[in-house]
Amino acid sequence: MRLIAYARVSTDRQADDGVSLADQEARCAAYAVAGGHSVVRTEVDAARSARDLDRPALARALASIRAGEADAILVTRLDRLTRSVRDLAHLVETGVGIVSISESIDTSSAAGRMVLNMLGAVAQWEREAIGERTRAALRHVRANGTRLGRPPVTTPEEAARARALRAEGASYAKIAEALSTPERRWSANAALRACRQNERGTDETLRDSTRVRRSVLGGHPQRMGTVRAAYARLLGCRDGYDHA
Repeated sequence: MRLIAYARVSTDRQADDGVSLADQEARCAAYAVAGGHSVVRTEVDAARSARDLDRPALARALASIRAGEADAILVTRLDRLTRSVRDLAHLVETGVGIVSISESIDTSSAAGRMVLNMLGAVAQWEREAIGERTRAALRHVRANGTRLGRPPVTTPEEAARARALRAEGASYAKIAEALSTPERRWSANAALRACRQNERGTDETLRDSTRVRRSVLGGHPQRMGTVRAAYARLLGCRDGYDHA
């Protein structure tokens, strides 16, 4: 199999040191010799993040593979190629062969793609099994009358007083000073949360941040597809959408 070896480091210091790049190149060469493969050439991206595929050396390697000059790209670890599940899925779905030494993955073969699908099926089963156990435990706890969720630190009375002081023009620092007692010292940030707390004791700031985070990440991680879940496990990602 004709391979293009690809090496990458994230920082200028790693690039200047050269040890990591040399190690990656040496491991790729040894793998090719042991497996009877040929390395067409080696492409190196120094001081480049793996958060996307916008890297000059990687672009050259992918162009050569798509042009038929090589069969696959060879890396020591998948995170040298990308840390994005979305980008990894895109590469596989568009026919780019990927060989990773550490994970023993070869997507240029039917067996390699089968391994990824098997890992995805296991990941899917694991998520669903955890969900079933969690739901069963929650039903049991609720049936016993236990109230779930984090109890509000701020009482409704304290929140109402904080909002009233804020309506009068008091700063959060002044509100914190007014609410402080010998048993509890308030901070300006705690006063801010008290002012944002609604009548049911829910911190609107936390709820809004959760809503924004889910919007940015494209929903809950459990909604990812089977194969992408496998990629997430291989890349060590929880949601699979980035990660330096």
